[in-house]
This record gives sequence, C-alpha cells and structure tokens, in this order.
Amino acid sequence: GGYSDMVSQRGHGVRAPETAPRPERGDKPATARPAPAAPRQKLSFKQKHALETLPKEIARLEAEVARLNETLADPNLYGRDPEAFSKASRKLAETQAALARAEDQWLELEELREQVEG
Repeated sequence: GGYSDMVSQRGHGVRAPETAPRPERGDKPATARPAPAAPRQKLSFKQKHALETLPKEIARLEAEVARLNETLADPNLYGRDPEAFSKASRKLAETQAALARAEDQWLELEELREQVEG
C-alpha cells in the first residue's frame, strides 16, 4: 500500500504535458526508479461491443446528416413547408450532436484498446 500506490492509481490514464513542472515532495524524480507496472486493464464486454457497433452507428448517423442536409438544401422547402424545414433543422442539429458523441466515445475506446493491447 502506501502513498506511491495511491498516486500511481490516481494518475493512471492521465497524461500531463511534458513541460508540466513536477511537484516537489522531497522525493526522487520519477525517472530515478521504475514505477510499479499498472495492472493491465481489459476491455469490458460492453466496451468491446461498443467498439464493434459504434462504427456502424457513426456511418448511420453520417448518412442521416447527409440526407437532412440534402433536404435542407432544397431552396423551395421553407416556402413550401416551413414545418418540415423546421423539423429537419432540429433533427439535423440532434443528429450532428449524436454523431459527435459517438465519434468521441469511439476514439476514447480505441485509445483504451491500444493501451490495453500495447
């Protein structure tokens, strides 16, 4: 146990910029001795499943965004059907937000997978 275990656990996955000053605690610099190896994490079933399904979800959302953009590109839509234009605009914003979330989640999982697999 002890203080160093706590620090290594809390700092796991957090990458400080190289230029960040190290806090001085009268301790030797971290480079002087090898840090205890962090236990190798494994991806959970849920994370693996998300890694497999997110690309399909992202593709579906991208197709939806393209379709909505096409709908909204019709210069006569607003004049012909303001309600449809409004719905498509709202749906586009929601779909773009969902797409951004899915991409972020996929990137995080992909980084985690690379750390786990080394």
